[in-house]
Amino acid sequence: MLGDALDLPPESRTAFLADLYLSDGEIAGEVRSLLVEHERPGDFLPDLPGAQPSSDLRGRIVGAYRLIRLLGIGGMGPVYLASEATGTSPGSASPAGRRCSTARRARRFPAVPSVW
Repeated sequence: MLGDALDLPPESRTAFLADLYLSDGEIAGEVRSLLVEHERPGDFLPDLPGAQPSSDLRGRIVGAYRLIRLLGIGGMGPVYLASEATGTSPGSASPAGRRCSTARRARRFPAVPSVW
């Protein structure tokens, strides 16, 4: 819904939200608040505490994998480019995997090797 609203010229968004309120007032309220935030200058989402890794893990061997470089930081923490410690098969690894059960991790991240 937010994408639909953003695709409209700003002068058409009020009518869009009015129609949306008729079908689902709660969603319309959420879309409206997101539009207000979208129009504010600066970052849409603030930097979250702990958004930076607490230490540089490059070169560290974890299980059968060597962490090569930080790829990025997501909602569950940092994700590193990794390769098998023997130098084959690049993949990725996330310390967040420690917080997921093995079965849950396999369902949510089927292509990510389990190194934690």
